[in-house]
Amino acid sequence: MRTLSFLPVALAAIAVSGALASTATARPATPPTVPTDIRVPAGNQLFDVGHALGVQIYSCNGTVWTLTGPRAA
Repeated sequence: MRTLSFLPVALAAIAVSGALASTATARPATPPTVPTDIRVPAGNQLFDVGHALGVQIYSCNGTVWTLTGPRAA
């Protein structure tokens, strides 16, 4: 009788994991717009699209600002 009490929980876990798996493999319908100077050569296809947040870090020596580097998450 105890195994029947776990059945609804198991079915819910399977349903949720199936829904998450289908969204994790979703591909964009159209490739993003890319400037021509950084576009990949013809014959390649889009694999994945990622998004991040970040900043560009600058330092100043008193008279000139210099790019130190990016920091992204």
